[in-house]
Amino acid sequence: MGRCLQIAGRRVEAAEAFAGVERLAAARIAAGDPRYAEAASAAAAEGAALRRRLAVLRVRVAGAPSGTSLAVDGTVRALSVEGAATVLREPGPVSLVLRAPGRAPVLRSATLAAGGDASIDFLLDAPAPSAPATAAPSRRDAPGAGGISWMLPAAVAAGTVCAIGLGAFIGFGIRSRDTYDALHDRCAPRCGDGEIAEADGGRRDQVIANVSLAVGAAGAVGAIVLGVLEASRPAAGRRLVGRRAPLVGPGPSFGLAGNF
Repeated sequence: MGRCLQIAGRRVEAAEAFAGVERLAAARIAAGDPRYAEAASAAAAEGAALRRRLAVLRVRVAGAPSGTSLAVDGTVRALSVEGAATVLREPGPVSLVLRAPGRAPVLRSATLAAGGDASIDFLLDAPAPSAPATAAPSRRDAPGAGGISWMLPAAVAAGTVCAIGLGAFIGFGIRSRDTYDALHDRCAPRCGDGEIAEADGGRRDQVIANVSLAVGAAGAVGAIVLGVLEASRPAAGRRLVGRRAPLVGPGPSFGLAGNF
């Protein structure tokens, strides 16, 4: 079945089938039946060769409450008791959506390389407290008493993080791809010990590129959300009130303080 799935182009399912045969045959051998030794050896060799052309995605969710679900490209994947999951994927872009009770969905994305091993960590914040039934209007929302919102500079900062993350993703991604192409052209399908350091450098560049892409995506989402929220505020809520004063301290620094 594993060989048929591989011929059909369903490489992830084929690798999982080879792994299942390997486990089953090993259990039969351990039980005293040596007839499955050849099957175990073939499944291990063919499965390992196939996995080198795929990518491994490791997901960890810190503080995952009961009912947390993880979707990888729309397919729900089971999390362990520790909140971890290991997914075998075809190389290329992948998107993840984490949903936990009482929390907004968390989105992540990455680009997986053939033979690569990428990790994505989720850190869930505490559930947002329920809003009180009645609340006095805040000073910012009161008519004629508005101020400059913190959301505008925060949106600019998030946009800067997005630009830096995408730039690092492009740079390290190109380096990782160049390393992969060079090794593929030089010694595919199997390289010797002399190429280990170069291969490790390519994997390190890919991990940095994946992390940079996640940081850039988070910055982009933050910039868009904060920009939309700032634009939706009433015009009266953007008027500057109070006193402004520059602050100068030791070292190359400058600050601005005041009442908003």
